[in-house]
Amino acid sequence: MMVEEEERRAEKAKEKPRELEPFQFVMDHDHLTGLFRGSACNSCNVKAQMPKQIVVFFHNLEGFDGHELVNAIVRMRADDQTAVRDDDDDGSESDGEDKGPKIDPLEPMLQDNYLTGEITLDRKRLGNMAFNVLANSTEKYMEITFGPVVFRDSFKFADSGLANLIKSQRKTGATLAEAFPILAAHHPFALRFPGEASLDLILQKVPMAYTSIVDESYFTMDAILPRAAYFNDLAEEECSEKDYETVGKVVRHFDLKDQGDYHDLYLWTDVLALADCMQTTRAGWRSHCGLDLFKSVTLPSASYQAMLKMTGIRMELLCQDRSGDVELMETLNNNIRGGASCIFQPYAAANNPRILPKLGAPSIPQEQHDRIRRGEAVDWDALRKEYLEYCKEHGYDHDSELSWIIYSDGIPCIRIP
Repeated sequence: MMVEEEERRAEKAKEKPRELEPFQFVMDHDHLTGLFRGSACNSCNVKAQMPKQIVVFFHNLEGFDGHELVNAIVRMRADDQTAVRDDDDDGSESDGEDKGPKIDPLEPMLQDNYLTGEITLDRKRLGNMAFNVLANSTEKYMEITFGPVVFRDSFKFADSGLANLIKSQRKTGATLAEAFPILAAHHPFALRFPGEASLDLILQKVPMAYTSIVDESYFTMDAILPRAAYFNDLAEEECSEKDYETVGKVVRHFDLKDQGDYHDLYLWTDVLALADCMQTTRAGWRSHCGLDLFKSVTLPSASYQAMLKMTGIRMELLCQDRSGDVELMETLNNNIRGGASCIFQPYAAANNPRILPKLGAPSIPQEQHDRIRRGEAVDWDALRKEYLEYCKEHGYDHDSELSWIIYSDGIPCIRIP
């Protein structure tokens, strides 16, 4: 679907000279609306694809939220008594019935409306969706894929608490509305009470009465609970007087009626502030190296892709048929260090008076022992034999070479005088 102005623009693009190798212009269009988007070379137009995944970020997904998500997905995929399985547990068809072609859960159904977002999800459709977990261990999940939805850990890209991320994000704009455009545009309490003062108050770190959330009655509790209710049981910290005053200031400014309103404000702030922080990081990566940060699972994997792109280096594969590669691989494998438990420095010692205990032997005065520990000049020949033995027992031998540290790993010691 093209209007007259778009047709003229497409013709001009075809006439524009190009210094590179010849190519064919085609008219690129939006596959959802059918509208003309512009002219593109045939190769780029073929490579362009609609995104097939929706990436959802949780801060510290690996540490906590991943377990809850996996349990919830398993419950949704569980068959009830009315559901019919496509296959038996052993993979064979039951009763020899021909159930027909398997349903693709991502294919649109007649009752789906992608314009309004009304999509039908039943137990059978959920059960057919692919469910994969990319795990570091049995308890830590880096990525959870369920159908078209991919859950990732934003902590893998920004190794810091949300309060520190917000503090850094404040510096990215002249005003808070510029620094947090998503939050300013979508936070219901910021829209109800517009202004920089409201945004500044929203973005302040306020305590949450987590221990009071035991059932639905929490949402009808008073907006301001007793100070003891805000005790941080994870960090074992009491709510400070300043933080408690901030709670009252937030409740009065936004006219919060109960803990339900307080909970919603807290949740909206966490989600939208994290979205602003992640989008700023994503834009920085796009402008610097032209890569989409959200296509990677972790920051190290994104850095590896950026290294390959920015350096233009071609990685060579080690092949068994090529001379020298087998020897190189054996050398690499034989020099690997690490694992679940690895001691890189089996033994370390120092021959220095500073390693002596603070409390000296009873054979000499404590003041003299302190001077020896500080490295001051001492007439060692005048010291008693019992004290010399005491120093040797604790690792310092005056007759040996003075050194700060000695390493020993079955090889001659390395002394650093």
